Amino acid sequence: MNLPTSGLVNSHCHLEYPLRGDLKNELSGFADWARGMAASKREEKTIRENIRSLAEGGTTIVADHVTPDHPLDYLADSPLTHINFIEVIGAKLPPMQANGTLTPHAVYSVHPEVLKRLLDQDRILSIHFLESADEREWWERGTGPLLVFTGQMNYRP
Repeated sequence: MNLPTSGLVNSHCHLEYPLRGDLKNELSGFADWARGMAASKREEKTIRENIRSLAEGGTTIVADHVTPDHPLDYLADSPLTHINFIEVIGAKLPPMQANGTLTPHAVYSVHPEVLKRLLDQDRILSIHFLESADEREWWERGTGPLLVFTGQMNYRP
């Protein structure tokens, strides 16, 4: 029996990264997993495969989160309706792109002054927040593996 349904919405994806559900199991903790994802090779083939996988699974709308150096034209010929969020990391705002919205990556990875500027803009934002025990430890106690990230940017929770 076929049951009609509306399309699915993926409200936070990273099409530029390989779908690697196994990566977290290979490493220890969120901070190591995040480092592994950041080191992942990004290729147009990966993006096309991820778009195909989402569409085949019934997704019709995506909010894709990209690095500032990523071109934003990759979804132009895709079957997916989309919004692009350009994730800001560190203490510097990247240039604005016409078809994307600057958004903080996470509270631990954006300098507080940049975070305030992004929160003050009159746009929708999408941010990672308390997704792991490592992040909770950093947020609540100012300790743990994520302290390395924030220490490199010279700020604390």
